[in-house]
Order: sequence, then structure tokens, then C-alpha cells
Amino acid sequence: MISVSDQCLVSLSNFVTGIIAAKSLSPENFGVFSMFYTGLFVLAGFQYALITGPLRIFGVSEEKIEEYFGVQNQLQIVLGLLLSVILAIVLLVGGIADTKTSCYFMICNFMFQLQELARSIDLTRLNLKVLLRNDLVTHLTRMLMFLCFIKLKLLSLNMTLFIIGASCCVGYMIRANTSIFKTNRIAFKKITSQNFKYGKWLLLETIVYTLSTQAYLYITAILIDKTSAGALSAIQNLLNPINVLSLGVMSYTIPVARKKLLESGYNEWKRWMLTTGIYLMLGVIAMLFIITIFSEPLIKAVYSEHFTKYCSIIPVMALCYILTILNGVFSAAFRTVNMPQIGFYMKAVSAVFTIIASYPLLKYLNIYGSAIGLLMTQLIWAIVSGMLIMKGYMSRNYLESYNYRS
Repeated sequence: MISVSDQCLVSLSNFVTGIIAAKSLSPENFGVFSMFYTGLFVLAGFQYALITGPLRIFGVSEEKIEEYFGVQNQLQIVLGLLLSVILAIVLLVGGIADTKTSCYFMICNFMFQLQELARSIDLTRLNLKVLLRNDLVTHLTRMLMFLCFIKLKLLSLNMTLFIIGASCCVGYMIRANTSIFKTNRIAFKKITSQNFKYGKWLLLETIVYTLSTQAYLYITAILIDKTSAGALSAIQNLLNPINVLSLGVMSYTIPVARKKLLESGYNEWKRWMLTTGIYLMLGVIAMLFIITIFSEPLIKAVYSEHFTKYCSIIPVMALCYILTILNGVFSAAFRTVNMPQIGFYMKAVSAVFTIIASYPLLKYLNIYGSAIGLLMTQLIWAIVSGMLIMKGYMSRNYLESYNYRS
């Protein structure tokens, strides 16, 4: 329950951030902000692949826990600096943003990922009360800064990125300890190798995932306009309560499922995953039904009259989110039995679909083509996962023959 409450807090803060940006910036600038904000989560996928994903699996059973988390912190700093250099090259050479905006975004991303690492450590240790307390400080800081900047009429695209980065910096600093500066070369080499061995599949999955899903936002901006990209982002933000429930449940489910598998065996692991999946799906369907029925008044209340003309894509996006939750449960199950490669196979198939179908979908169906493309992506993932499960990849006999412990 604490994990879900914490995710509610984080997602509510992200939801309000989107609303503040939509109300304070012009429709076109909101579209630009949406691409930057989505970029934070795209880059967080690389972090998950190489740092926090392996940490959530192997950190559960690690003996020298302080040393282990200290090394992961050092690796995150290296990754953050590397991503900053890559971002600078892409943003400046590609002419996507000026030097000032690029610097704001790089700092924002660097602090965003450090704070996310600290959250992952708390989740892996199941220090849920500490997690909730620290996230409360982080996001209260963000909201207070927004209020001050709005009151002083200083809020802009750059200042919005600055506020997000600064609040993440506060969240990271109240968690940091001196163990991150202690270096053990043997441990560093071992953990780096372990992270890459497990994370290489997650890294490939992140790349094809971005091509399959997040690419639609950027393709919409390129083929239609930035205002339409902002509208698509606004609709996704309206459905964000689904992510509140899903991410909160999955954040707690993955380390617990892994622990049950290692300590209690296959039956307990299977029972846990099935129970979690069923209750999560029921909750999501109920929430989506309410949001879909009251979509127009919700959009008017949350955003403005400008976005109500996009209400008709909400039913399509609702179906997409139902499949998203189902695929999240499948993905968690495969990851807890040390099969991260399965996610890559699923998303590689859908990435091919996106590359082939995105242009005609958006050309002939406009923004509705993006919604249909996202729905088809989730459907492909569900079909591939279902086929693998039917072939016995989740059976006791297969898992006993598979080295899921290492």
C-alpha cells in the first residue's frame, strides 16, 4: 500500500507538471516541452537497462549491500555524464534546441536519473516509508517552486526544466551517503559485468520500445505539427492515473516476486503474479471506464477548450492502456525469472510495424493514426507474450531447466 501511495504521489506530481506546462506555455511550446519531458523517460529506459533494472533483480540477494549500492551509484554518475555528452551532440548539431535550453535539459536529465536511482535502491531494500518521505520532500519542492515562478511570472520552457531538475537534486541529496565515494575495483568490475550481462537485453528492448511507442510523439510533431504532439501528450497525461496504479504495484511486485521464486519456489511465485495481475487489471478497467465516460468535462477542467476536439481518441487510448497493463504483468514475470531477452523479442516485432506503418497511419488518419499505432503496438506485444506462454516458457519444467537464479 505504501508503494502504491508513493507512486500516486510521484505520478500526481508529473500529472500536475503537465497541467502547469499546458496552461502556462503556448500550444506549440507545450508540444516542445512534451517532447523534452517524454525524452526524460526515454533516457530513463537506458538507465533502467544498465543500472536500475539489474539492481532491482540482483540487489535483492546481494550480501555486501552497501558496497553494491555504492558501486551502482558510481556507475550511474558515469552513465549520466555519457548521456549528457550524447544529448549535447544530438540537440545542438541537430538544431533541435539552442545552447541554453540544451544545458537546462542535460542538467535536468542528469539529476532526474540520480534521483530515480535513489528511489530504486529504496524500493529494492523495501524501505518504503523512507521512499515515501523522501519523495514527498522532492515533489513538494517542485510544486512550491512552480508556485513561486508562476507568481513572479518567470515560468518558461527553460525554467520548467530547471524546476524539475532542481527538485530531483533535492530528492537525491537527502538520500545520498558517503558510501558512494568508496571504490572497490573488484566489486566495480564484477557489478559492471553483471549489469551488462543482464542489461544488454533490456538495452536492446529500450531501443525497440522507443521505436515502437515513444516515436509516435516525435513523428506526430514532424509529420503534423508540434501542437498536435502536445495534444497527444495531453491525452496521455489525462490517462496518467493508470500509470499511478500500475507503476506502484509493479515497483513492489518485481522484487517480491523474485524473492518468492528464490525462497519459496515456483508455486508461490506463480500465485503471486496471477493474483497481482488479476486485481491490477480489474482496477485499471474501472478507472478507464470512468475517465472515458467523463473525458470531455475532465479535459475542460484540467486543460482548456482547445484540447476537447481530441476527446474522440480517448476510447482508443483506453484500450491501449488495458493492453499496456497486461503486457506490464507479462514483462515483470519474464524479468523475475531472468529472461529479459523476451521483452526485446516482443518489441522488435512491434518496432518493425511502427517503422512500416507510422507514416501511412499519420498521413491518412492524422493524430488518430498515432493512437491506432500505439494500440496495435500493445496488441502485438500481448500476442507474442501469449504465444510464448502457450509454448511453455512459464512452465515449471522449463524454468527448472533454465538458469533463472544467476
